[in-house]
Amino acid sequence: MKTRSEQPAVRDAGEPADVDAGRAATFPPAVGDTDATDGGQIPPAAGSSQASAPAHDSIAVTRLRRQLMLLGLGCGVALVVCLVLGSANRRLTAELVERRDRAQQLAADARAIVALRQRPQEVSEAGLPDADLLERVNHAMQTAQLEPEALVSTLPQPPRTRPGAAQAEVVNRLLFENVRLEPLLRFAHELVTANAELRVSAVQFRAGRDEQRWNADVSVTYWVLDPHR
Repeated sequence: MKTRSEQPAVRDAGEPADVDAGRAATFPPAVGDTDATDGGQIPPAAGSSQASAPAHDSIAVTRLRRQLMLLGLGCGVALVVCLVLGSANRRLTAELVERRDRAQQLAADARAIVALRQRPQEVSEAGLPDADLLERVNHAMQTAQLEPEALVSTLPQPPRTRPGAAQAEVVNRLLFENVRLEPLLRFAHELVTANAELRVSAVQFRAGRDEQRWNADVSVTYWVLDPHR
């Protein structure tokens, strides 16, 4: 009795293929899944970690550029501030030096005037005519660069005698308006230096039109022999 050999079943052309086999053939295993053949994990795609590296580098470069820009801006501001402070410091130093020099000059003029006042004064026998005295005053004003219009009035005073003295003191008051102290002191110094018989006996100041200018009453004196003795 013949036995019929086992023949593999043949599917018709229209019969669908095994679903599980089709999925296994169509979809590769997921990244990190366990390989059934060797027991290892399937390595991740080769370009995934390399693709994220340029993004991190770009962020770092952008941050570095911003920091450099802020640093440059800070250095520029600091340089401008230093330049402004340096310029202001130079101007202040120049002003202080100028004021110091002017104060020293004024102090020297004041000492010279005091020394001239303390020297023995000459005595005039006939006195000085008003015109002669005014000419000497004008010359001293020109030398001291004092404006001619600054002298507004001259007031001769009667001679003053002292009991028992052989000389009489003649005082002429010179009234100045809106004058600066420096040229006024130079005027007084020039007047008593050029005329040994003259002396500035008193100076009175009143406020002028601004803080740099004053009204001054200058008393110029000289001695004459007392005509009544």
